[in-house]
Amino acid sequence: MYIFSLLFAVIINAIAIQPRLNVTTLVTLSDRITVAYVSSSEVRWAAGSSGGLETIVWITPTHHLKGQPVDTIELLVQGGQLGPHQTWVEDEASLAEGSRYLLFLHSPRPNVWRVIGGPQGVIELRSHNTPDGASLETVVRSLELVDAD
Repeated sequence: MYIFSLLFAVIINAIAIQPRLNVTTLVTLSDRITVAYVSSSEVRWAAGSSGGLETIVWITPTHHLKGQPVDTIELLVQGGQLGPHQTWVEDEASLAEGSRYLLFLHSPRPNVWRVIGGPQGVIELRSHNTPDGASLETVVRSLELVDAD
């Protein structure tokens, strides 16, 4: 029984692992690429039969690299913690309030934005919260080298 449980755990983990995406793929798949601060977030119960928790993250863009400029973007991230209940989703991005990120986003349906590639679609940038984050200039320069036609 122990071997079956271990094998099952390995199979489940293998299924959950997201394929590695390079920068060209992230740029190509993105409907929007933006630099933004996380202004706030709210955890709620997901609608429908899937259940679990989801987090709505509001970001305030400072730079628009792809897509139409907007003042605020509402991201949907699976998982979160609400009181004693917690849902953790392996391949989801983790965003902290007050931090600044370069985000590769897509919209699977109107007014719903998701990060492409989970953690791969988020680059934490230097800010008051993260003085050792990547510099915006270096990251943008690397994106300019990408041909995403």
